[in-house]
Amino acid sequence: MTNDFDPSQQESLEKSMVSLLAELYGNVESHVTESFALSDKREEYIDLVWKNWINIHRQQLNNKKIPSRDDTIRPHLNRRRPPFISSSRAAGVGK
Repeated sequence: MTNDFDPSQQESLEKSMVSLLAELYGNVESHVTESFALSDKREEYIDLVWKNWINIHRQQLNNKKIPSRDDTIRPHLNRRRPPFISSSRAAGVGK
């Protein structure tokens, strides 16, 4: 394989390649740094959104009466019951 470049052209080409590689590395490095910064800001934003959501719901709970466990699970037991009447008395048996 023969080299068609004279030594001065080859040296100039090598310098250009080194310069381009350094520029490319700098661009990649800045993009990576920027990407990490954006990732950190994204995490901060998500944390802020969750904290706001929690605070809003905490305020709503503080402003409302929270139903008791019995109210939510067995509401039919919390109704006022009529006085006990046996089924036989209600049917008129034994009169």
